[in-house]
Amino acid sequence: MIKNLLFLATLSLACGSQSTIESKPVFASNKKSSVLTQQTGAKEIPIDLDKSVIAWKGTKITGKHEGTVNFREGQLTFSEGKLIGGELIVDMESIDISDIPEHETTARRNLLNHFIEEFTINQFSKSSFTFTEVNHSRADRIEIAGQLSIRGVSNPIRIFANKTSDGYTSEFSFNRFDWGIGENGSWFEKRLVDEMIQLKVKLVPKSNPALTNQ
Repeated sequence: MIKNLLFLATLSLACGSQSTIESKPVFASNKKSSVLTQQTGAKEIPIDLDKSVIAWKGTKITGKHEGTVNFREGQLTFSEGKLIGGELIVDMESIDISDIPEHETTARRNLLNHFIEEFTINQFSKSSFTFTEVNHSRADRIEIAGQLSIRGVSNPIRIFANKTSDGYTSEFSFNRFDWGIGENGSWFEKRLVDEMIQLKVKLVPKSNPALTNQ
């Protein structure tokens, strides 16, 4: 019954309202933050891996499962203290479950093995989110477009991030079938489990971006 659940992946990033998956590439080019740094003189700041995290939730007719997954690495690119790009790498092997107690070893093992199968983690141990554009519509709210890559499948996605005192937060959903997650399940399994994966992301840079050019 827990088949085709899942989490993410990456991340990607950022918050406010739900993401919208684009049917075509959002931008003609997909420049990484290192290129932005060379072109604009901006600076990259690594994310704090101890404070940055992704929380996932998958729902089904009979309930839900939720947990966390960690970043393997990541950097945010700033120019004059303003976020202009970034790249985030998610460690798929770190997927954990928070709603099944530690003593229920069989249930935990079954769900984790399911994740390994559905996300092809033995082959694709990393997921990623690469920024392609950042729009600052409000002082405390940012629209981010980028490429979300999970199990070797990459699709464009737009999300919203909220600025916090120490970084950024985001809450959004994406359709797992767009990344081939659960595509080999039975008709019943596909109908039992919600196609949308819900993510809450927290990103904390290691240093204050307002001081990067000082």
